[in-house]
Amino acid sequence: DLQHDLETSVFLFQNNLNARQLPFFHSFPKNSCERASGLLAVALGRKYPDAEIFLIIGRNPSNSEMHFWVEVDEFAIDPTAHQFEEFPAPFVRSRPSPLETTFRREDAHRDPEQSTDLPSNSNGQWSSTLEALCASIDA
Repeated sequence: DLQHDLETSVFLFQNNLNARQLPFFHSFPKNSCERASGLLAVALGRKYPDAEIFLIIGRNPSNSEMHFWVEVDEFAIDPTAHQFEEFPAPFVRSRPSPLETTFRREDAHRDPEQSTDLPSNSNGQWSSTLEALCASIDA
């Protein structure tokens, strides 16, 4: 169940020592959407190998600010939506993400571990955090 996977992921992002050492995670959920969504996309891809899963990159055209979320088949999942005052919690919703009104879709990565620098640009904590996340959502 994607809602359970999201809740488990957010709990890990807030409480796992390795995750807390990822860049910007000291202020989770603020400014941590890229790594949180990237980790979640990879973990969900391992759990649901037949699903269409993408790390989505959106950009606000008025100020070039970026935001990242995950799409799994027909669902948008945002583990850091609650950094914005109009969203009280992370969410799983039918696509498109409600944040697409502010952050226009710019790119999508099917395999963020291969198509981004996230694994190498995460203070050496990508693998350990990913393995903890995979174990948590598989439990």
